[in-house]
Formats: sequence, C-alpha cells, structure tokens
Amino acid sequence: MDPNQYDLHMKTRLERIKQRVKGKKSGTYSNAEWSGWVQQIENERGLRMMNAILFLLLSTSFFLGSTPLIFLFFAILTYMWGNFYYLTHVAKKLEIHILEEKLKLFTEDEGMLRLRITHNSLLPIFFGKLRLGTDKNILFQHGEEQIHMNQLHFNFHQVGRSQWEVVLPFTAVKRGVAQLHLFDMEIDSFFGWGKVYLQTRDKMQFEVMVYPRKRR
Repeated sequence: MDPNQYDLHMKTRLERIKQRVKGKKSGTYSNAEWSGWVQQIENERGLRMMNAILFLLLSTSFFLGSTPLIFLFFAILTYMWGNFYYLTHVAKKLEIHILEEKLKLFTEDEGMLRLRITHNSLLPIFFGKLRLGTDKNILFQHGEEQIHMNQLHFNFHQVGRSQWEVVLPFTAVKRGVAQLHLFDMEIDSFFGWGKVYLQTRDKMQFEVMVYPRKRR
C-alpha cells in the first residue's frame, strides 16, 4: 500500500477509535504513568454475530441428536471464541514507556528513542506492528517522510510475561522542537482472523530540542 494511502487509512481508523472514548480529556502523561490503550477490534460486530449463530446451530444439533454436527459446530465455536478472546485480551496488560523523555541535539547529530515494552499477559504477540510519528525536525533510521510528519513503523513479536527494550535511532535534520504526535499499534490474531487496533489514551511525553550547528 502506498504510504500516504496507509496514513489516510490509519487516520480514519484512529478517528473511529477516539469516538469510543467519550467525555475523557486528553493530556500528556509522564513515563512513570500508564494510561492504557484505546482499542478497536476489526469487524468486532461480525465476530460476535458469528459466535451467536454458531451457538444456535450447536444447540440445534443437540436437539436433532446429530453427533457429527455437534462435534463440528463445537470445534468451530471453540475456534471462534478463542480468536475473539485473543483479540480482546492480548493487549490488556501491554505497557510501553519511553526511557528518556527529553533530548537536546544539534543538527546532524544522532539520537535514540528508547522504548521499554512490558507484556504482562500470558498471551503471546506473534504479529505486531508499531507505528509512530514525530515532527519533521528528526528523521528515524529506515523511517518515511510524510507531508505533515516523519513516521516509522516496524514489526515485532513478544512472548507473554516478558519485557524488552527497543532502540530507535534517528538524525536531527533541522532546528526546532520534535514531539511524538502519533503512537499506535496493530496486532494480528494468532488464529489468523482479524486484528486489533490500539492507540494510547493520552499523548506520550517525548521531546527533542534541535539547535543549529555553528559554522566555522
């Protein structure tokens, strides 16, 4: 997908996520806090309806006394329920903290955004994608320059009950202040059907002051 089309797709998706949080003021929280995620499950209504239909079919099979149908619908219902449970709970205990909130650099200097990802759930993440965007004063290694901000997205996986640190190098490209304006995540289902979209409830605190380098 074209990067600009992907950006528009995610912007629309995240606007729908924000609409689910009603009456909550958005703010900036320090790295000692964690405000949690706002999440949206892809085709959540369809998954709920499918589970309900399968439950009715399973009940009908019991009434008709058809053993093969009972086993078939029970197996499908178990698969569907497990898929929905995974999407609903996989990110419940997932926390991300920025280890250094403020940095001061000169143009052309190299810097690092250090993240600590703590996953306290037993459910593993096999197909995760993290995306972040900042002001155009800095450019991440392997990042993309968009119209309004510079972005970086990368895939990751993480087992349950684990913690690891991610180092994202970047270059200070021009004078000014760079802040983190975009921070979202996608996790595809372990069962192969559906995904969950995540966005931090409040803005994460990260700031890079870029000063002009003196010319000799």
